[in-house]
Amino acid sequence: EDIEKLVCELASQKMIEERATNEICSLINRTFPNVKFNPDCKTLLEGAWDLLLSKCPTGNEGLETLPTPEDIEKLVCELASQKMIEERATNEICSLINRTFPNVKFNPDCKTLLEGAWDLLLSKCPTGNEGLETLPTPEDIEKLV
Repeated sequence: EDIEKLVCELASQKMIEERATNEICSLINRTFPNVKFNPDCKTLLEGAWDLLLSKCPTGNEGLETLPTPEDIEKLVCELASQKMIEERATNEICSLINRTFPNVKFNPDCKTLLEGAWDLLLSKCPTGNEGLETLPTPEDIEKLV
């Protein structure tokens, strides 16, 4: 519930959506130059972002203060370093993309692409996040919010 709240609060920020969309598409284009999107990457991610936001409870339209980039990096790296979360997220994202955009074809396949992007993301994290045994506690997440 606390993770959902944080995700929804971040997802409701237009500035974060625009920056994340641009960064993710740029990363995908640099890392996997042969991957072609139909519709284009930005349109695809904006649709996925809107779909994510539609799953959030109302009342997340504005944060009084945004978490710092360091707080976001720490949370992302802690979550990204957990294999169970990687597998579930990869499966859920590919399933969502396939349902929402059935005409989008990936080369390599969606799961391989996302696993590569996940590994690349994890490689950008500071060391020390490799062996987390548990998810961040609600108290840890609350400190970020």
